[in-house]
Amino acid sequence: MPNLLAVDIGNTNISVGLFKDDTLINSGKIPTVIDKGIENYAGVLKEIVKEHPDAIIISSVVPSATDKLKIVLKSLFNVSLLVVGEDIDPKVKNLYDAKTRVGTDRLVNAAAAIYLYGYPVIIIDFGTAITVDIISEKGEFIGGIIMAGIRMSLNGLSSATAFLPHISDITPPDNLIGTDTISCMKSGIFYGTSSMIDGLVGKIRERFGSTKGMCSATIPAIATGGDAEVIYPYCKAIDKVNINLTLEGLRIIFYNMGHPPLEE
Repeated sequence: MPNLLAVDIGNTNISVGLFKDDTLINSGKIPTVIDKGIENYAGVLKEIVKEHPDAIIISSVVPSATDKLKIVLKSLFNVSLLVVGEDIDPKVKNLYDAKTRVGTDRLVNAAAAIYLYGYPVIIIDFGTAITVDIISEKGEFIGGIIMAGIRMSLNGLSSATAFLPHISDITPPDNLIGTDTISCMKSGIFYGTSSMIDGLVGKIRERFGSTKGMCSATIPAIATGGDAEVIYPYCKAIDKVNINLTLEGLRIIFYNMGHPPLEE
């Protein structure tokens, strides 16, 4: 199999991973700061990508960044480059009412979860936004839930109030009950978000299990995204964290669901 460079362009970070066969051998993140010039990322990409790729696959939820990064990647590596949704189909049956409005990352995560964990399955992505997506017992993407991510929530609190401070250090609180403003805000984020996720996953399992005649407890919940590892210890309903689920999904889509020849 060729060396495959997988690139996921998110609202906060660009995740980059180089696969040799099925193994992720290098990975890293770059801030998605479009106005400062994505063309300046060439040096950082060279540091992350230690071996020359034979092909590149991209998913993106930031259209304005996609074309700029494609130029950088083509100039650096000069190999075949595919964009999910444009050049290659994730091959996930999408039951969304407005199919083109589903973020590509959600479908890539779905492809990964279906292949790695089977179905039905629940996917929680702790990114800029938190998405909770459901894959049916037939392997269909049937929709989900979207809410503000933990950093967006904290930024909203500080920007919309006079006395609540900005918190850049996302570390857990020492106790459930905060004794100063920052610890109160952190408690709200960590315990509030985890309780919300546990409640939502429980409701999804209950509803899905009752309507499909399945044991709801057997429907796994997989967490991914930049903040998954910090929130996961506070959640009871999450079964597994796969921090590289989206990159894995890109690999799976490229290798296992058909792709054009590598030659231009």
